[in-house]
Amino acid sequence: MGQCALETASWRVARGGTGCALWAAMSTHPTQSRARRSGFFGHHLVGRVGELVAALWLILLGYRVLARNTRHGGVELDILARRGDVLHVVEVKCRARRDGWAPGIAVGPAKRARLERGARATLAEAGRRRRGQPAAVHPFASVSFDVVEVWLWPPRLRHHVGAFRCDER
Repeated sequence: MGQCALETASWRVARGGTGCALWAAMSTHPTQSRARRSGFFGHHLVGRVGELVAALWLILLGYRVLARNTRHGGVELDILARRGDVLHVVEVKCRARRDGWAPGIAVGPAKRARLERGARATLAEAGRRRRGQPAAVHPFASVSFDVVEVWLWPPRLRHHVGAFRCDER
């Protein structure tokens, strides 16, 4: 007693009841604190939706999505896609609404270094999978580091192909 029926239903869904997580994330009682409303489902769900939108966008542009949310070299890579003989390592940054800051600003030098480390591990693994060839050989002619910025409201997407280059060492 004392709980709104909508709140009860949304938390039942969040705990694994019938329905979907999207409903659980969006249906909160107006008297709940901001921290509770934007808790686990808030930013995680926004990120998941943004990655799905970005993957669909890449498919529409003719990319072949090889993997999503994969780990290589201890680094999570949002999307690995292929277009021709180029491997695209795509970092997706998503915001629920436009508040003046571009999401891509969050891809700083530390994040770029992690993405580079993940790409090197991905290429090494791809080379190991090719039978009868040395580990240094991989099926890609080059690597492109892309950033896809997604805003959910108002809906907007910006794709930066070759957003940065890695240092050749």
